[in-house]
Amino acid sequence: MSKIVYLFGAGASAGSLPVVNNMNERIGSLVHRLSEEDLILSDDQTFTGIEVGSFQSKREHQLTIIEGLKELESACNKHYSIDTYAKKLWIRNDLNGLKKLKALLSLFFTIEQIRNPPDPRYDFFLASLLKSLNGFPDNIRILSWNYDSQFEYAYSEFSNNTDVANIKKELNIYEKNMPITNYKENDFCIFKLNGSTDFCIKANPEPVPFYFSSKTDNKFDKNTVAYITRAYVSGLYSSAIDSLFSFAWEEPNSEFIQGIIHHTFNAEVLVVIGYSFPYFNRTIDRMIIQRMKNLEKVYIQSPDAHDIIERFHSITNDINPKNVIPKLHKDYFYLPNEL
Repeated sequence: MSKIVYLFGAGASAGSLPVVNNMNERIGSLVHRLSEEDLILSDDQTFTGIEVGSFQSKREHQLTIIEGLKELESACNKHYSIDTYAKKLWIRNDLNGLKKLKALLSLFFTIEQIRNPPDPRYDFFLASLLKSLNGFPDNIRILSWNYDSQFEYAYSEFSNNTDVANIKKELNIYEKNMPITNYKENDFCIFKLNGSTDFCIKANPEPVPFYFSSKTDNKFDKNTVAYITRAYVSGLYSSAIDSLFSFAWEEPNSEFIQGIIHHTFNAEVLVVIGYSFPYFNRTIDRMIIQRMKNLEKVYIQSPDAHDIIERFHSITNDINPKNVIPKLHKDYFYLPNEL
């Protein structure tokens, strides 16, 4: 069997989560929902164990979130993408602003994944690949620029396991900024190039994941809003907690990149799903794809595939143009004949 690498971008999750051109609308919708009576938190109760601002009521923290989401909506309206705004904060060395942005994005995407089921294409994709529970083909590797949990949420419906931490282990998910433990060299795995919408608790000898939403079966009710609000406040203010959310220009640790290269250098087929090779990501894309010396064929699935092919050739020109093949349909993730 051919060694196949999938490369996922934001378009792969468009059936559940917003992409650049509708993110502001979805944020506005969430602001409205958080303001409705059945989700309003108590004015009389406070969160415990929060390093900064613990004297504020739960409702005051919730209002802080709503104001933050309004700022995020405004940033989306003013910039081509939220990545552009993040890069501006990074260039300014506005680390506090960048930390707040990451916390808000983590909050937003976590809630959106509770409010909306996974993109159904993940369900079909996993059903196609799985031979049995945990029985993924060992000739497939997945690279994802997405920080969402679509794979985890979709897989939970196959495994009947709703604990995010356990699902990540079953899927062999490795995240940027997290140490690689229990490395499985010859198995199916998923590398998250931009990290994830979670936090980690700083600890020795290594950080411990602190999941915004520890279960995949949460209902979006007042209890869930309270849990996520507390997690957001902790992630924003506590010096003991770091975001796992990252951007392409934030340099990954060498162990993570070397792990990706080791798993993908002998790829013969690359399948690109909903990914446009944006300029911000090109350094990492080149670092990985140019080392795929056995790469013979590339499939690019997107309604804009013909335009994306031109961008792909800026990443590498080692592939015969006849072997870079557009796939314009978007009803399911493409399954090449080489599988």
